[in-house]
Amino acid sequence: MAVKSLAELCVQICQKHINQLTSFGDGDVFVPPGYVREILLRVTDPTQLRQIEINSPYIDTADIWKRLISREFPVESRDKDYIPPKPAQWYEVYEKYSSERQISQMEAEEQLRRQFQGLQEQKDSRVSKLVDQRFLPRPPKTGRSIGGQNRSSKVFSRASSFGGGGRSKLNSGASVLRRARREAAEHALMRGVLATPSNTPPTGAVKMMPAYIVEGRRMLSQPFFR
Repeated sequence: MAVKSLAELCVQICQKHINQLTSFGDGDVFVPPGYVREILLRVTDPTQLRQIEINSPYIDTADIWKRLISREFPVESRDKDYIPPKPAQWYEVYEKYSSERQISQMEAEEQLRRQFQGLQEQKDSRVSKLVDQRFLPRPPKTGRSIGGQNRSSKVFSRASSFGGGGRSKLNSGASVLRRARREAAEHALMRGVLATPSNTPPTGAVKMMPAYIVEGRRMLSQPFFR
């Protein structure tokens, strides 16, 4: 087994501690380009590579940048293939690819967020909601009830019985006359009730008896003729 040279041992040590490497010197110590390349091939952090460039501007890092770009942005570098105006500006190409990827990711996340929001709104629109009965509108009132029975129902009950048959036998002329007067009085009473709105609230004390009641009482108070 061949014994490694001192330079080869130094390269191995640098590769082993590659994360701590930040410079190859400012040119006062010459390092063969082959050894520099062999060491830089172990660099995987673009920030570290840029720091080495700044501290040692005489070294060539173009191939190392191309390798990092091809590894990090395989599709973008194949489709766009950016080339810097100067070999020392490959770090700008790397930053350009990185910036474009960040913008693309942000746009994709925003589009995904909008799609999810739209699906959530559709889901919420299909959900049934329980409403407290206290907040529901009350049904409209149909009329004023008196004693648990609507006034109009009383009128119709009277109308249904009016003329529906005699309440006394018609055995004589007096009974016929009594029935005629009674039906006339009921007819006058019913006509007055129907002419009055059932839902009209009372406006105060009655000062004068309605005309239909006076007429009905007058007809009933007349003497019967045999």
